[in-house]
Amino acid sequence: MRLEDSELRLIQFFQMTAEYEKALFLPNHSRKTSRVFNLVADRKKWRYWIDSSGHDAPPPDFYCDQFRIMMDVMRVDDHERKNSKGKPFSPHKQHEQEIYHELEKKGILDQFPNANVFINGWTGLPTFEDHNYTFYRKSFTRIVQKHVKSISNYKANHPGYEVIFFVFDESSAYIQTLIDVDRQYQHTPFDICYGDPHLFYTDPAFLNSFIGQGIDYLIWFTPYKHINSSDQEAKIPKIVLFDLTQKHFSVRKYNESRMLSTEL
Repeated sequence: MRLEDSELRLIQFFQMTAEYEKALFLPNHSRKTSRVFNLVADRKKWRYWIDSSGHDAPPPDFYCDQFRIMMDVMRVDDHERKNSKGKPFSPHKQHEQEIYHELEKKGILDQFPNANVFINGWTGLPTFEDHNYTFYRKSFTRIVQKHVKSISNYKANHPGYEVIFFVFDESSAYIQTLIDVDRQYQHTPFDICYGDPHLFYTDPAFLNSFIGQGIDYLIWFTPYKHINSSDQEAKIPKIVLFDLTQKHFSVRKYNESRMLSTEL
């Protein structure tokens, strides 16, 4: 099974990562945020959850009666754009599906029936046409807001339960360069770029889509963000948990025309 085809597999991937990655808690680390984090990250506590992510099951994807909490899982990336009909479309995901079906057709997947399959497709597009900050921002906002509209359904199915959004973010890391990005230039692995890392968890272009929207907690999982740098400050967290019952968060605005992906 492709990892991304199952909400449960995404959570299991998160749990494996949480064993060795330190999470960032915002606006602060408290007993409450530790409790919420452990309910999802700890495999023993995960046994209390009920999986309702099937197509015929009522939303959200998971709920836990013992702790009166529920969670919906969503995926975002930095490849999505609109097709000629104005519908969301990702050439990257399309290529991944083509690879998967080819492996399936050749019977290769039948040899490993219980394996999680990771596929990293390549579109052949120039870097900026393949993925960029603008695609990322729009994809994140669209998908999170789509789920926000369903919160009333979640609460109707589970009255009085707290709401967690779990965002599986497949985007690359970004930096804000010193000058506007030349969108035609093809970067190579030997290029050195100067700038500041995009601290996505402070960017209001993303935060505004979920702060004050009726969500209690948001877990932002970014397993593929990486920056090669001699500066230790460039290391960015793979897991961020927001306590959205709080009101004040540190923000930093970024210049969209200067945002550059660290992935070619």
